[in-house]
Amino acid sequence: MTAGRHRSAYEQHHRRTIGGAASQKVRLRTRYSSLTAEPGELTFIDRLVADGRAVALNHTAGRSMPQQLQMTLFALIGLMNRLGQYKTAAK
Repeated sequence: MTAGRHRSAYEQHHRRTIGGAASQKVRLRTRYSSLTAEPGELTFIDRLVADGRAVALNHTAGRSMPQQLQMTLFALIGLMNRLGQYKTAAK
């Protein structure tokens, strides 16, 4: 091998780490850009909440139509029953 092609394991790791960090920042900026104008200023907990919401949305996407309808009805009951009358009557 020529000297230009031969790199130590440390040099290879360093190149991957530095290049990976820059591309990771770009990916994260793109990922959270829909939430805020400054994605780099999001706190860790805000990123966790955003990712949790994305997971929850993806979990409902694979449901069949009857399951989606049932989940919608449960959500509507929860929204419409603010005084808790339905919950009290169902006990």
